[in-house]
Amino acid sequence: MRLEFLNHASFLIETNESILICDIWLEGNAFDNGWALLDRSISNQEYIDYLTSLKKKIFLWYSHEHSDHLSFSFLRNLQKNRTNFTVLFQETADKRVFNVLKKFKIDVIEQPDGKVFLIDSKLSIITWKFNLGDSFCLILANDFKILNTNDCVINSTTLAKDVLKKINNHSNYIDIHFTQFGYANKVGNKEDISLRKEAAIEKLHRLKIQTEVFKPIKLVPFASFCFFCHEENFYMNDEQNSPMKIRHSHILKEIQNKISFMKPFSNINLLKKNIAFNDLEKQSIEAEDFWKKKIKSIKITTRTNRNDSLSDLYENNSNPIKEFHSYRRKSIIILGLLPQVLEIIRYIKPVKILIKDSNLVLKVSWLNGIKLFNASKDYDMSCTKEVAIFMFKNDYGFSTININARYQINPNSNWDKISRFFLPQVLITNGYTFQNPLLLLKLILKFLKKRSKIIFSNK
Repeated sequence: MRLEFLNHASFLIETNESILICDIWLEGNAFDNGWALLDRSISNQEYIDYLTSLKKKIFLWYSHEHSDHLSFSFLRNLQKNRTNFTVLFQETADKRVFNVLKKFKIDVIEQPDGKVFLIDSKLSIITWKFNLGDSFCLILANDFKILNTNDCVINSTTLAKDVLKKINNHSNYIDIHFTQFGYANKVGNKEDISLRKEAAIEKLHRLKIQTEVFKPIKLVPFASFCFFCHEENFYMNDEQNSPMKIRHSHILKEIQNKISFMKPFSNINLLKKNIAFNDLEKQSIEAEDFWKKKIKSIKITTRTNRNDSLSDLYENNSNPIKEFHSYRRKSIIILGLLPQVLEIIRYIKPVKILIKDSNLVLKVSWLNGIKLFNASKDYDMSCTKEVAIFMFKNDYGFSTININARYQINPNSNWDKISRFFLPQVLITNGYTFQNPLLLLKLILKFLKKRSKIIFSNK
């Protein structure tokens, strides 16, 4: 039995019979060309050829549908090479991922909260949902208990204890804990360096809180081995956490003996614990040096396809105006007039978007549609036409660009106003629609009772 780290947020557990792979992303960019892997040394096909040669049962567990975790390119390549693999995914109300995988004739099994799924006699996995679309798991491999909380925002002792209660139903100890260590969403405009410093420090406090509550023997920071790779967001790398920062952090001084890093395709044996933990410590030195070199070599890999033609904004088959009208009609079908009602009571307000490469401002409103103005300083957010099209065309549009940071906020506006405008996308992607009326009704009643904020989660 062995544990092998693959890349970014992915690792596998291999037994004599089976292979369980978590959140595999090996090639290509994520989040609409906003993120790239630090290490791109192996292709999907190369790794699939290796997996196929092993002739074992393959199970793929995905924590959530973000493209740095659920890589459809890997799944499609794997499907072309072999059909006997199974995807494990959390049980969701909207069944969106489940239905898409079924549509492509991929074998998928939903994982009910807290239920043990037996992979083979030596390997099991238990999955729990966490907030908006995320999930975490506990892997039981031989006598090892491996916790994977990936991007779950466990940023308080209370939240950590809630997670621990669930884990304690299956194990009273954790051997290895995999968790995120870097900020993974837009943090301020280019000039807001102090905000990114604060965000990076906050992630260190998360590591400390989780370690104090979960008490793992070993903490393996991961899910942050990528970088903001576009010319529009490259500035976001300036204060990002790194293995070196974590190793020398005074915040994490008391838990340094627990921290170990892994590099791609390093592995440990899961037969004897003392040997496994010692191997992790030895490998960490080499891994930290490996990632240090990778981080030093990052550069912009993607640039905007610019077209300054005003007519192109109107005449293209796909343009921001057309896509917003289309999405607005779709929201009425799925959500009724809820977005319009929220705008009438002023919980949602119209947003003005400066399209930088067309010199126009679009005023978008769920109630009144869209209006165009000549460019001015009166806008809420700015982005390219390419980003605006993506934002309006997809249910996860704003969520994606909020992670890839390919937009800027006018200092005279604020993020809350912008994120609230795109609340209908959050409702749709999380199943709060008239297709699930009871779920939607509960949310509406909660909102009316507490006027609670419903906003985009930060990774």
